Amino acid sequence: MSGDTTITKTHGRKSVGGINRMVMDAQYFGKKLEKEAKYQWELSEYLNRDICQPEGFDAYGYPNELFKLDMERLGIATKRKPAKVIDFAQYIENNRGTNH
Repeated sequence: MSGDTTITKTHGRKSVGGINRMVMDAQYFGKKLEKEAKYQWELSEYLNRDICQPEGFDAYGYPNELFKLDMERLGIATKRKPAKVIDFAQYIENNRGTNH
């Protein structure tokens, strides 16, 4: 399968903060999880709704899109069409005064 398990440290405060934020968000997820499902589709969509800028990226984007880009960079996934990268300044300007 995938080989032996390796335990490492998380790389930096920003990563730990992002993980903590997702844990807090998951606690407020309003729907019950499906016990038999290995992948919780609705929870994944809920947790990936906010934009972020992880270490190694110079632009903001959605976590699931940036994860795919990182897997491509590492050679784990094959390259695909460019992901939707968000111009954060434009995003703020367009959504000023809304509850997004």
